Amino acid sequence: VYNSTSSLGVKENTASKEEVKFAMNTDNTALVFITKKQLKKVQIYSASGQKVAEGKPNGESFTINHLQKGVYYASIETADGKTFQSKFIKK
Repeated sequence: VYNSTSSLGVKENTASKEEVKFAMNTDNTALVFITKKQLKKVQIYSASGQKVAEGKPNGESFTINHLQKGVYYASIETADGKTFQSKFIKK
């Protein structure tokens, strides 16, 4: 019997993705954040799970010019303690 009300073994992120948005700048050297919330910390992970960058955004941007081309995962923490995850492709 399959129980559809049971929870999964992974954390489900139910926060709205509308709260923190970001885009790559035209030079592919920085992530530019569009949010009303103050950002505390950004962590960037490679597709293999290694942390490749971490730090506080400089205003509304976070420099990624040292990263190779590829797929990356971002973990973005706001000043109020909420964390948002997303992925991006650096060309």
